[in-house]
Amino acid sequence: KHLSTRLHDIHADTKLRYPHLHHQQISPLQAHFLAFLIGLVKPKKILELGSFCGYSAALFRDAAPQAKVHCVERDSGVCEVLRVNVPEAIVHNTTCRNFLQQTATAMRGDSNWEPFDFCFVDADKRGYAEYGELVRGVMRDKSIVVYDNVLFRDTVYSDEQQSDIARSLRSFLDHKLAQGDSVLLPAFDGLLLEQINMQ
Repeated sequence: KHLSTRLHDIHADTKLRYPHLHHQQISPLQAHFLAFLIGLVKPKKILELGSFCGYSAALFRDAAPQAKVHCVERDSGVCEVLRVNVPEAIVHNTTCRNFLQQTATAMRGDSNWEPFDFCFVDADKRGYAEYGELVRGVMRDKSIVVYDNVLFRDTVYSDEQQSDIARSLRSFLDHKLAQGDSVLLPAFDGLLLEQINMQ
């Protein structure tokens, strides 16, 4: 399936608007993979932690037109671009930690608050371990969480001296993979796919 014109426009506009940061958005090849995954999961409610300018959020809307897409982005300036690019998305201008904690509290107090079926995490890599624990409080049983850039330029399992980010990701991956509910894909700078099991 071809990517939409809107996706091509967002990708090109982000490169012009943020020439030193545009690499933070996923590649068109990765977009095809995520669209395929969304087609398998068929989520009704999608959460994205770290949305940037909305390329992946727009992809999720294209792949699941009936789904509600919630985007968490802490940069208020980027949020304005995100709202223009994906007006149908529900944008939360806050940190991932605040959103996850507040949403989990809201869900415990309101039985009508629907949990998420699919989550894409592409935020602060040092926070993945924390987000991995907090996100369980807002997800449905047997839902899917995808963590992006977990191999961090092939430095996570390198024998060379590692950065703080690489060490944090190594610890996060070792913990998740030992639990047996995740699979590591050595593609697109590393993707970790986790199925949430509440038992």
